[in-house]
Amino acid sequence: MGNTIIGERIAERRKALGLTLDDIAAEIGVAKSTVSRYESGNIEVLKLPVIEAIARVLHVDPAWLVGKADKMDVTKPAKVTEDDIKFALFGGSEEITDEMYEEVKRFAAYVRAREMEKKGGTDDRP
Repeated sequence: MGNTIIGERIAERRKALGLTLDDIAAEIGVAKSTVSRYESGNIEVLKLPVIEAIARVLHVDPAWLVGKADKMDVTKPAKVTEDDIKFALFGGSEEITDEMYEEVKRFAAYVRAREMEKKGGTDDRP
């Protein structure tokens, strides 16, 4: 299957979910231009980790994206595991120091407070 058809499948599903290129890029940790190149078919070498990540965000089977399956097989969002968080925050580091953990907690509190402020409420969580 050509990259153009893969891109069409990505675009079709992204739009069906009401997502933007920015949404997908932020979720998988790549530049918006990378997602755009995948979607337009202007990518020379498809990278399996990127395809898998895009499929995860779109809740579809990666095999469908690349044409190895005819059915989209919509999946439920996977439960985030501790290993997922370690990889996302620290590149898979097995050793998370107390300082690293506290920094993540401070950042999470900041994000929660900012979102609550936008909504006009308060957050009572520690």
